[in-house]
Formats: sequence, structure tokens, C-alpha cells
Amino acid sequence: MNIPLIPTNRERIATKILFVAIGVFIFVAIGGAKTASAASLYFSPSSGSYAAGFSLTLNVYVSSSDQAMNAASGVIFFPNDKLEVASLSKTGSI
Repeated sequence: MNIPLIPTNRERIATKILFVAIGVFIFVAIGGAKTASAASLYFSPSSGSYAAGFSLTLNVYVSSSDQAMNAASGVIFFPNDKLEVASLSKTGSI
């Protein structure tokens, strides 16, 4: 005679604990990998007052105090009715 095996509440709880433990282990193992730290994005000159029609060179720099960098990305927002991009240059970029 075949008796169907129905897990008891204790076995169900043990199974759930096992799956949670495995999930936590995987999360910690993956999360333990070294992550990138934040870098600083800054402008030079950082501020100023300029007359209408004046051409301004604005340098954009990025630095990281503890990590070497090979790429960075960002978005610069400005009012289109007050500023116009005349040209872009990657001079000094690696």
C-alpha cells in the first residue's frame, strides 16, 4: 500500500528556513563583491557673473579619492534661454 508523503508543519518550516538561509547567503556573497564608490563631478570655474554675449569656457572634472577611473557619465542641465553650448572638447581626456 502506497501512503502519500505529506510534509508536516515542522518540515515545511524547516524547508522555508533553508530557502531563506540560502537566499541570504547568496545575497551576502554577491553583495560582498567590491562595489564602485561615488566620484565627485565639479566645474571650473565653479561660479561667476558674466555679461550677455560673453563666451565662457567651463571645464568639467570628475575625481575619485580612492579608486582609479576609466569612465564617467552625467547630465548637465541648464536653461536653454540663458546658455548655449558652442562647442565640446575632450582635451585632457584619456
